[in-house]
Amino acid sequence: MAILDNFHQVAALAGSQTIRPPVVEDEKVSLHEGTEQARETPVAMCELEVIPRQWKVVQTVREKFTCRDCERISQPPAPFHPTPRGWAGPNLLAMVLFEKFGQHQPLNRQAERYAKEGVEISLSTLADQVGACAVALRPIHDLIRAHVLGAERLHAD
Repeated sequence: MAILDNFHQVAALAGSQTIRPPVVEDEKVSLHEGTEQARETPVAMCELEVIPRQWKVVQTVREKFTCRDCERISQPPAPFHPTPRGWAGPNLLAMVLFEKFGQHQPLNRQAERYAKEGVEISLSTLADQVGACAVALRPIHDLIRAHVLGAERLHAD
């Protein structure tokens, strides 16, 4: 199995966890004479595990300050959103776009899966976010298009 050969690489990349079950006192005593047993080299077993996707809401609280003399109000700037007046974070948008265009996962199936995970996002809302991302990424698309079509030859399969 190829995956078993690179457990150490996966552990270095994604992290690992070591579990040592507690030793029951009865297991330390020999059944023959009631003497305590000598400690041997432990037996280790590795398994690859996955942590399911975790959802969270990130709330940004910006404090407001008012000058008592001039009544001027000041507060820190709002955080950057990839889409105008966006409610979806950049990681969520990247995941939706990758699943749609990279994995060919339709938005309706994504919405169904998110609902099963307890996060209900309507199909039209996902479509709106994909459209907003397409508008935001348009300048990059235009640069790539100009570069590709500017070549002397264009190869495709």
